[in-house]
Amino acid sequence: RPPWVQVPSASYLTDQETGCGLIYDTKVPYSKDVLGRRYGNFGRYAQKFEDAKAVSIKEGYLLPEDAAGLHPIATPQDF
Repeated sequence: RPPWVQVPSASYLTDQETGCGLIYDTKVPYSKDVLGRRYGNFGRYAQKFEDAKAVSIKEGYLLPEDAAGLHPIATPQDF
């Protein structure tokens, strides 16, 4: 699973998808309350996202050079 699915910051509406590229456009972001309950703060969320990237690399689903360009979906302001 990709990092944004392993460490979600939104509900993904995959039943509305017609192609893999649309997953970014078919999501409903979690509220501050949900993000806070799930991760505590942005720092913990960001670390979990980095950990998920490492798992994806180890499992062969993500190339290290591609991982460098992946950043958490939620921002500090979302918390």
